[in-house]
Amino acid sequence: MSHIDRGGDTTCWCCPNCVGLRRIFARFFVDVSIWIIVGVPVLYLYKNSVPYRRGFFCDDDSLRYPYKENTISDDLLLLIGFALPFVVFMLNESERYRVTRKTDHVNKYLVVFLKISCAYAFGFTIIELIIQGAKPAIGRLRPHFFDVCKPDFSKIDCTKGYITDYNCTNANISDKLDRESRLSFPSGHAGFAMYSAIFTALYMEKQVTLQCSAVAKCFTQTAMVLLALMCAVTRLYDNRHHVSDIVAGCVLGVVIGVYMFKVLGEKALRSRTLHLKIPFLMRKQHHRKGEISTPTPLLSQTCSSSSTTEMNHYFIGRDGKESNLSNV
Repeated sequence: MSHIDRGGDTTCWCCPNCVGLRRIFARFFVDVSIWIIVGVPVLYLYKNSVPYRRGFFCDDDSLRYPYKENTISDDLLLLIGFALPFVVFMLNESERYRVTRKTDHVNKYLVVFLKISCAYAFGFTIIELIIQGAKPAIGRLRPHFFDVCKPDFSKIDCTKGYITDYNCTNANISDKLDRESRLSFPSGHAGFAMYSAIFTALYMEKQVTLQCSAVAKCFTQTAMVLLALMCAVTRLYDNRHHVSDIVAGCVLGVVIGVYMFKVLGEKALRSRTLHLKIPFLMRKQHHRKGEISTPTPLLSQTCSSSSTTEMNHYFIGRDGKESNLSNV
């Protein structure tokens, strides 16, 4: 590797990969570590949290609904909630790369796709941490609680009003189902579905340009929000949540979606080109006969003294910025 020292500034001519590699890998390591630190508690709370044992009123009709299976399971929600945004990110950045076809931005759109995907995944972790932490702490009973628990009302003195001393008599339920019957507030399905729709819609508003139609983008954004609302409404039909649980989940999803896009998403969209050689993305550069592709000190002097031919060659300094060699 050759270097030229100009007034204390070291310029690297032939090793683009060495520019900022240590900083890139250091930031990647720190970001992954933070994601793990946040993600591990989420997984633990989702699997093993012990909900607060909340009581009930014997005449509370909001807890007397029958138990139903999920219309949209957790696995299906996660699949759609991650696949749809990632497909939108990938298709849009691929199309932008195809349209521009700039060799100096050969890695930019890959970097944008990776960063916006990581921002989305981190936002998912944050909203799940809030939801999975709030559910057991509040311990609100689901609408099908009486059907799942089947408390023995013959042994309960309902004249006391709020009942906290009771036992579940349903021997056919598992410990998992009994635990989940006490995790109603807020709605996790509504929260994640709305977060996914809002984040993706904001990304499209900022980054997607459709020349074929004036309303296609707005229609797609509206459709995603409506799908999220439909997912939230199914939780009411499935007797899994009260109306207030769903409203709280939707509001939380909107707030976290807007916040994460403003804090991380917009910054990811402003990502500059990484000067790294990625073989399957590099385009072959064709030089005309007699054209010099590698700047040299002699060429720099020639460019600065020539009045008839202007040759634009760039180099990368310590600060990672591109500089016009002819101005040095």
